Amino acid sequence: MNRSLRTFLVSLTVILLVLAVFSAVVDPYAAFRTRRIEGVNKYKPMALPFIRLVKPYHVNWLNYDVLVTGSSRAGRGIDCRYFQSRGERCYNAGVTGGGVYEAYRFLQQRTQLDRAIVFLDFFVFLREGKATESFEEERLLISSGGQLNTAYPQQAANDIFGLLFSLQTLKAARNTTRWQDKSFTNPQADGMMYFDDWGRWGFDPGTLDHARPNLRVNRQVKRYGHILETMEAYYQEHAEDMDKSRENLQRHLEVYRQLLEFVYRQGMDASLVLSPSHISYWMLLHQSGFHDLFKYWIRNLVRINEEVAASYSRTALPLFDFSGANTVAVSGPPRRDDPQSFSKQFTDVMHFSRAVGDRMLDRILGGCQNKTIDGAFGSCLSSGNIDLQFQRQDLLFRRHQEGTRAYLQDILSVARHEPPA
Repeated sequence: MNRSLRTFLVSLTVILLVLAVFSAVVDPYAAFRTRRIEGVNKYKPMALPFIRLVKPYHVNWLNYDVLVTGSSRAGRGIDCRYFQSRGERCYNAGVTGGGVYEAYRFLQQRTQLDRAIVFLDFFVFLREGKATESFEEERLLISSGGQLNTAYPQQAANDIFGLLFSLQTLKAARNTTRWQDKSFTNPQADGMMYFDDWGRWGFDPGTLDHARPNLRVNRQVKRYGHILETMEAYYQEHAEDMDKSRENLQRHLEVYRQLLEFVYRQGMDASLVLSPSHISYWMLLHQSGFHDLFKYWIRNLVRINEEVAASYSRTALPLFDFSGANTVAVSGPPRRDDPQSFSKQFTDVMHFSRAVGDRMLDRILGGCQNKTIDGAFGSCLSSGNIDLQFQRQDLLFRRHQEGTRAYLQDILSVARHEPPA
């Protein structure tokens, strides 16, 4: 090898090492979990679009005793520091739009768990595919059949190369260092739109820094007529063909049964959870024709859980219902141009705050015994009490409608595809 070629290769190697160190230290997608440095890489505003690349590897290799699975509701609202204060290691594997199939596949990667908390979301059960297109089976070490995934080594090598050397990662790392003091980072909430060392991304309205406003909450509430944008998207996606939504629901319920079969077979300590949302969500659900299907979904969650439990001669897993109308979800309508008037229990109409998440964990870890009926938050459902639960929620819902008729008209305008008043 001549000297010029050797010099070139040495120079190239040094450059690649420098780029790799820069990418790993800044860690724009929180993939390598490197130490956070104030002003350098503490906030990860570029991370959210890459959670489905990163989180499967975390599920594979991190040490944890508690695994949380679900959609962005669980991802934003459940803070693993709750478990860390109890001396338990926790990882939150919640991903945007995460469904029951992804939960099933994540649980397959780690059979020795102290606890699994599986969040179930109604609209995710209505989508066409088992998982979103960005979910890659090859990133999971264990295949769906329970064997080592033969495609994993190549996929992991490709991803690691991209996380260290790709132009996209280098640009993200550069922007991450530049954006540490931008208005879309909130120091009181420790950043926004990223997931951090305890597996959570997002923020609480309660931590709002008035000098550096939380733009997401302001955008949701200041544009009063657009607070329901997300719900309108769900409505348009699923309501056009209700028969197809029902077919999709049946397919996802079969995956739910597979998940339960796996959990019972492994003897895993698990809890099933239905998430809370702001009353706006449930008002639209009532008025857009989904409420009967929603109740049908819950009845089947209970039925299948009890059937599978009986087949393994086990007590049914606790299924905690925080959904629908309850004392947390129900609040007065937000005032126009006043972000602070939006319920502090939620970060938007669909996502609950960390304070609510902590309250939910208190209930989940407290056991399945229902101590109250009227006003209870987090009823543990069974075939014996589900009708009473529905009656209680319907009563709360009717009471709320009586005092918020003007706001209800805005909700109805979404279902009718009319501009809000």
